[in-house]
Amino acid sequence: MEGASVISVPFDIEGIDTEQRTTRTYGMDMEHKRIVGMVDGEEALKQSIWKMLSTERFKHLIYSDNYGSEIMDRAMDTELTEEFLESDIPELIKDALMIDDRILDVDNISWKWVGRDSVSISCSVITVYGALLVEGVVN
Repeated sequence: MEGASVISVPFDIEGIDTEQRTTRTYGMDMEHKRIVGMVDGEEALKQSIWKMLSTERFKHLIYSDNYGSEIMDRAMDTELTEEFLESDIPELIKDALMIDDRILDVDNISWKWVGRDSVSISCSVITVYGALLVEGVVN
């Protein structure tokens, strides 16, 4: 803008607290599809893991392109072979989860079809809280 002044604000990076912030969030009752209080820590992370795996990437404007998974898009692609999916789906699971800085690694990933439009997933998620076994169905 013409005539606008530039204001310089010193930014002291030394004074920034880099400790992990609270993970307190609304508790989701997936079975009854309602919010039930608040959760924090490991319970909040478990909830976040299923939300990341169940949210289709690139389908919702509210989320960045880094959030969610492409599991069902790939699994439902009729042009892809079972052999390709065997190697690709575990990578998609890891890709979906590793954006969360509380997750350190994902391994022992297995998956199988459940019906025509759902995938059963099992994996170990190594977190700042310890190891979690994640099992469930994504559709």
